[in-house]
Amino acid sequence: MRRDILNDFIDWYYPSYSYIKSRDFKMLSFYHERLYMIYLKSRNMNVTYLFNILHHLENRSHRE
Repeated sequence: MRRDILNDFIDWYYPSYSYIKSRDFKMLSFYHERLYMIYLKSRNMNVTYLFNILHHLENRSHRE
């Protein structure tokens, strides 16, 4: 990821992050993943998927 894209995402995301963190901290990573995709779509950026690169190693990683 280019640094300018990362900086722009952080500027775009930070107000939402602060709000979510104070209201639903346990789900912060869930929101982060979704908001990153919304950011990319809103900027009309192409997404390249690299399959079989990352894997969840923990069962129930998105539940309490």
